[in-house]
Order: sequence, then C-alpha cells, then structure tokens
Amino acid sequence: MASLKGQYLFADFVNNRIWSVPYASLAQGSLFPAAQYTLRNGDFTPDKGGIRSVVCFGEDTAGNVYIVDLGGAIYAILPK
Repeated sequence: MASLKGQYLFADFVNNRIWSVPYASLAQGSLFPAAQYTLRNGDFTPDKGGIRSVVCFGEDTAGNVYIVDLGGAIYAILPK
C-alpha cells in the first residue's frame, strides 16, 4: 500500500487500535507526540471477521505486510 511507504506500524493489543508514524520523525531516545499518530484501523478492514489483539506484523520478501492477531489469523494488507 503506497500510503504505508515510509511508515512505522504499531498496535495497541488491548484496545485494538493500529497506528502509524513516519520513520523520518522517529529518533532514538526521543518521544513522538501521541497526537501525531495516524490511526489506521479504517485502512485495515478485513473482508470477513475483525482484527483483534494484534500480536505482530510481518513482511515477506516481496514487501507485502501482514497482521497477525492473538487468535492466529493472518491478514494481508492489500490496497482497496
């Protein structure tokens, strides 16, 4: 997905929220204001079911990104 290029993805396990921040804005040892996080839940709406309790993100050799939830479901991030 072009909108994710240069973005760092992370999730809140308990509240089921997925955000991104630009890599370029991150610096080791400094804080990034939460008000500048981009909420991404609307970008990751599965065709069936719902993403709950994200445990990890993955990337394959082709650069495709995946979300894995606690139930073991794996969701591929595809453009709409």
